[in-house]
Amino acid sequence: MKRNSCQSERESLCLLATDSLPESERCELEAHLKRCADCREYLDQLRHMVAPLANWEETLAHIEPSQSFQRRWQNAVQSSAETKSPRPPAAKISLQEIWREWLRPFRYAWAGMAALWLVMASMNFGLSRSEPAAMTAQSSPSPAVLQAFAEERRVLAELVSVANDPVAPPSRNDSRPRSARRARANAA
Repeated sequence: MKRNSCQSERESLCLLATDSLPESERCELEAHLKRCADCREYLDQLRHMVAPLANWEETLAHIEPSQSFQRRWQNAVQSSAETKSPRPPAAKISLQEIWREWLRPFRYAWAGMAALWLVMASMNFGLSRSEPAAMTAQSSPSPAVLQAFAEERRVLAELVSVANDPVAPPSRNDSRPRSARRARANAA
């Protein structure tokens, strides 16, 4: 069978069997049906299956639901139409409702989160108590580190002193107007 090569035609055959296919696509599909025996067989099967459903009002008119089914259906419709009691205001929700709606369905997740919180709190408490002792237990910096800090401090002081020196304004040796100076500079 050519299922893969005729897949798009098979979808159109379903529409053709129910007479729902547009005329623009019908000619092309009928040309394919002349060449493909598998698709012709598939169309015959579809038409055989669709024919009873096309006129379902006439073929299924004799089917009536039983009395018990009608009563069950009527009771279901009436019970769904009954008004349900309104919920109490949000401020008056009882602890039992909170337990039933929020805590009980997720009780293992809440317990896990509480255990995780306890572990994190104990670790935080333990670390905060050990910090001062760890700071006093540190050794003093080595002489090479102290020398490097002194050198950096000296370089920084030099840079700051150079930055704070007043800068003399540029001297005006040339008494000519700026336009004349500019013309001379462009000529050079």
